Amino acid sequence: MVNYCAIIGCNRTGGKDKVSFFRLPAVITNQGEKTQELSEKRRRLWISRISRSDLQPASYPFIRVCSDHFVNGKPSPLYPEGATDWTPTLNLGHPKCNTEATPTPDRENRLKGRQQKRKTVEAAQSLISLFNDIQDNTETDSKLESDEPEFDCKTCFFEEEIVSVCGTKTTRASLVRLI
Repeated sequence: MVNYCAIIGCNRTGGKDKVSFFRLPAVITNQGEKTQELSEKRRRLWISRISRSDLQPASYPFIRVCSDHFVNGKPSPLYPEGATDWTPTLNLGHPKCNTEATPTPDRENRLKGRQQKRKTVEAAQSLISLFNDIQDNTETDSKLESDEPEFDCKTCFFEEEIVSVCGTKTTRASLVRLI
């Protein structure tokens, strides 16, 4: 059987064109309410994007959309919601959908990069605050229990060896490894 794209104005067929065809997403009923609601929402959006007046629920199993209507050439999975290819977005044959800014895979990559960078920055900030807290506690304890001359932070950091109040010897190299 030859596949035809359901998008108005798209003449792609499975026999002569080298494109992939994808079915209308099914409603997933056996994985919880949230998944069912999300898959129903996705299916409604697909039908809305196809925007054909002759579509009936009986014809849903036979609906196909070709890869020309997806940014990456195929639909994305159900999760995460709102991914670039969650629904067909390109060359829909009607002006109903706002396509001012065409979504690109680079946008998703930038989003993932920002999220990773945010996690890295948060981890670095927590390490710095932990280091500062330890340093403040060490300075306070040494002021209370020691009659030795005080060193400022820079002097202590660049000394080859720092001796804390409890007598543990910490080298500059081990501190650098902690940071």
